[in-house]
Amino acid sequence: MPKTRAVAFFLPQFHPTPENDRWWGPGFTEWRNVARGRRLFPGHHQPKIPRELGFYDLRLAETRDQQAALARRARIEAFAYWHYWFAGRRLLSAPVDAILESGAPPFPFMLAWANRTWQGIWHGADGRTLITQTYPADDIEEHGSLLLRFMSDDRYLRVADRPVLYLLEPLALPRGRAYIDNLRDFFSQRGEHIYLVGEYEDVFGVRSSDDVRRIAALGLDGLAYVRFPIRHRKYRVLTHLGYRLGLPKIYVYSRRPLLPSPNMFGGQTRVFPTVLPNWDNTPRAQRRGVVITRGSPALFERHLRAATEFVSDYPEDERFVFIKSWNEWAEGNFLEPEVREGLNYIEACRRALNENAREDQRTT
Repeated sequence: MPKTRAVAFFLPQFHPTPENDRWWGPGFTEWRNVARGRRLFPGHHQPKIPRELGFYDLRLAETRDQQAALARRARIEAFAYWHYWFAGRRLLSAPVDAILESGAPPFPFMLAWANRTWQGIWHGADGRTLITQTYPADDIEEHGSLLLRFMSDDRYLRVADRPVLYLLEPLALPRGRAYIDNLRDFFSQRGEHIYLVGEYEDVFGVRSSDDVRRIAALGLDGLAYVRFPIRHRKYRVLTHLGYRLGLPKIYVYSRRPLLPSPNMFGGQTRVFPTVLPNWDNTPRAQRRGVVITRGSPALFERHLRAATEFVSDYPEDERFVFIKSWNEWAEGNFLEPEVREGLNYIEACRRALNENAREDQRTT
């Protein structure tokens, strides 16, 4: 089978920032949420503790080098760093700026614009808006100029010499197709013809035909299809010692890979599968969270193999499979080594992608 271009989303959050100090207290990073993970029902694996990398700080070059080495071992081609741009204001940018300025690690990357308003509900503060995503009329030039700095780097991920840009919420863009056309025009006037990939989140398999139609009309080059890998939904209430305790919503990891239809957007747009290792955001949301149980490296490997088969007929430089995510620890959604699983998810990823590239499967 031909080689797959596996890209893992990367959260550049694990370092203190003035905004997080103000919102959540001095020195806040996601590690504070991770450390408060609690076992909420029998068989619930919490807290999750990092192993090889420890509770790292992304300001350290040594940490970023170790992450790149692990990603190479997993046969991941590139990191997609989440990029936070709010009408001229950037957040969580120190790690990616350091990567650009230092030239290290020598590992491919791309930017994924998380064009979404930040809500406090992610950290247990319901109804609180932290910063709003807006789209001023003159924003494309300033934003595009910043993006060009990253796209000019030799490590930046490309398709046929076109830099790849990911949009988290393409339907949130004002004026839809006109906004995207203006964005393309800005880059083409400067010698770059961007390859735009949007995200389509199919929540629990409930698709909106109107959303599919609207996304198809945007003229994107590709759509990353994101669906929770669940078999069925269960809501459980645990009775223990006479007390009735409310639990998070509990789902079961599907043994059958859940893939998109190649023609779901009329065949005009490439559809790329997205594979989730697991999910458990109770460290953030506590009992209001969502837990996927019975996930394992073996099931993740099965899903990843199916995803590579799905894209095997695409042109070689468009055989993308997205992995969500590399290091979303507070969502229980990561590949990085953890105390219980160790390198098992890294090795599962390596096996699936090695076979896909006709490489041998000897242990590294």
